[in-house]
Amino acid sequence: MRMTRGLLLLSWPLVTLLPACAAVGSGTEASPELHYTLRWAADDPPRVAATLELAGSDSGASEFGLRTGWGGVPDDGAWILEVRACDDTGRQLPVQALGQARYRVQHAPSAPLRLSWELAPLPDEGADHSNEYRPVVRPGLLHLIGSNGLLAPAWLPDDAPRDIALSWQGFAERGWRTLCSHGDAEVRVQRPLSEFLQAVFVGGDLQVEQRPAPGGRMLVAMPGGGFSFQAAELADACAGILQAERTFFGDSSQAYYLITALPMGKADPNSFSLGGTGLTDSFALFCQRGASLDPEGNTRDRILRVLAHELFHNWCGLEISPEDPEREAYWFTEGFTDFYTGRMLRHAGLESEAERREWVNQLLASYWCSPVREQGNAAIAEGFWKSAELGQLPYQRGAVAALSLDAEMRRVSDGRRTLDDGMRELLREARAGERFSTGELLERFSRWTSADYAARLSRFLGQGGTLELDPAAFANFGQLQSVVAYLHDPGFDVSATIQSRRVSGVREGGPAWNAGLREGQELRGLTYYGPGQDAPVEVQVAGAADKISFLPRGTEVSVPRIQPAEGAAEP
Repeated sequence: MRMTRGLLLLSWPLVTLLPACAAVGSGTEASPELHYTLRWAADDPPRVAATLELAGSDSGASEFGLRTGWGGVPDDGAWILEVRACDDTGRQLPVQALGQARYRVQHAPSAPLRLSWELAPLPDEGADHSNEYRPVVRPGLLHLIGSNGLLAPAWLPDDAPRDIALSWQGFAERGWRTLCSHGDAEVRVQRPLSEFLQAVFVGGDLQVEQRPAPGGRMLVAMPGGGFSFQAAELADACAGILQAERTFFGDSSQAYYLITALPMGKADPNSFSLGGTGLTDSFALFCQRGASLDPEGNTRDRILRVLAHELFHNWCGLEISPEDPEREAYWFTEGFTDFYTGRMLRHAGLESEAERREWVNQLLASYWCSPVREQGNAAIAEGFWKSAELGQLPYQRGAVAALSLDAEMRRVSDGRRTLDDGMRELLREARAGERFSTGELLERFSRWTSADYAARLSRFLGQGGTLELDPAAFANFGQLQSVVAYLHDPGFDVSATIQSRRVSGVREGGPAWNAGLREGQELRGLTYYGPGQDAPVEVQVAGAADKISFLPRGTEVSVPRIQPAEGAAEP
């Protein structure tokens, strides 16, 4: 899930958190090449300090910076405060701010250095931040994605393994837990700098639960009180998903895996947002405050689907990684992953067969009813971030392609081979060094099925439109039928309405207009399930006692649907 956030500019009086500079290095053990320390320095207001000890560059002018520029995080590093440096005698060194979270330190060539800085707290933990990839410093909590909060040496290549250590100070003294993607408590690892930084670091008054996982253990860490569930409930669900996915791929290579869950924004019965990001041996989940895992509630399924989807990216997207430009390969990395999300939830016992079949039929209806289904892959690459409909299209089209490919593989092999076998084959070859372009993937699909089928699939993925579904192939899943549905059409500009907080783009005579929605009304609440979802749109506007509710239905169309049949496999 991808969301872009604006920057909140912060300022407050300077508080000195560390000694101006102490002598660098101590003890007889060989020092790590890089040694980071995170220190909880004050409670009211909360203050966190960071230090980095290392040898400076041979040039005598060392540059440091953040690895920002992803997830919509601004690259100015306004949350990095009071950067200082000293040598191994404790003598302060000049620090020049270069802009965009970059700094230059002058020193003797290759001399030991200590760089120190402070992390700015967010102004209001209840503010509407949604995914918060910047450092989060709250009372009793530090949540940090390393690339956005740990200054790193710019002259060192990111891809070479390095001896890196991490220490925590001021957390255990308060009875708090500390964990990160590289282990719980203090760590010393041999890892490329990019892997070390692209990680989550969390410390504070946390609920921490551990569960066994194939190959080792999995931990869940979250602050208490933000959700309507406990860490134990989330850990049980995550353990089931991780067990299912690692078993599916026969993968027990990770001895340690961390999942953090951070409550964001304010609890709101009229809306719900969540997201997250996969990191080194970890996943950071951001979820709206008040979220529940109650099976009778309306947030559990969405949370579980995000977890199953994003964890599946450890293989589909990370290891099985197409060579095409990222957006041009979303049909595979996102679409195939979306198809397997529900299948993994079934294996984990977190979704019923009826729920899985309903999701598949909803997928078919969503795609066939999409107002942008005729757009090709080039249009997706161009408009992915500009249009909600185009942003959903590669997920839908890729999942339809995966469903069809699975059905065709079952047909041509008389049920002996499925797409599951194909995905495991791709993983084996990826681990042997193979990388796949779209053309090479289609060649593989041709070998699994036929040249004629692969050609039709290629046109579908590249040019758009609908894909002819073979009833004989889909007989493996049940009886393929045709039902009446409607092109998705909310009748107003949902994205612009959310952004401006005023109703925008209402089309006269459309569903929103006919329900009473009018241009310029002040938005107070919105329930919208996304492109292709034939569920009521509910809008609360200022001055109206009741919500305006309507179905986002446009022109009538015929869509495929799979009816269960005795002895049929699950799709």
